[in-house]
Amino acid sequence: MHRVFKKYYDKNEIFATWVKGTIRVARGEILLYEHSAYARNYEQEQIITLKKGQIKERQSFHNRLVVDGFSFHEDFGQEEIKAKLPLKLDDYPELNDVMRITFKITSIQVDSLGNLVDCKVQAFIRHQGESQEIEKLSDEMKNLLKNIHPWKTYLINGQYVSTLNDCVWFLPYIINN
Repeated sequence: MHRVFKKYYDKNEIFATWVKGTIRVARGEILLYEHSAYARNYEQEQIITLKKGQIKERQSFHNRLVVDGFSFHEDFGQEEIKAKLPLKLDDYPELNDVMRITFKITSIQVDSLGNLVDCKVQAFIRHQGESQEIEKLSDEMKNLLKNIHPWKTYLINGQYVSTLNDCVWFLPYIINN
């Protein structure tokens, strides 16, 4: 070690001047977990910002569940999806030969009371081998999602969230023609 880090030694300790960025130190139980990205948030987290091996900022957070409610982490069958999210399919003649709508839901924002403040929704169908987005259907689903109350809400690192940041949910909606 002395030979490899010779120029970084100071009083028998290695001074890591090449280290920069953010380190997250976690303790406690996992509150939120996303398998596909291996992302997770814990009950206690400390965010440490380093520059040239020195700590520039240290923030400590006590994360917790604030509101227990609706979550995409639960498994839903088509009956539950349709009961919770009743689309007005008769308003969409372009769905005549379509068997499934796929909703892509991202950027979910909730408040401290479990209200859905905003999200981004895109509705896609496959018609004659082509993927097609239907904006009016996206808007209808977004409004239906906003009517669900409460959403499962956590206080994670000082922000109210329902899912992990940058999470993408794909919701299949089967149409019985």
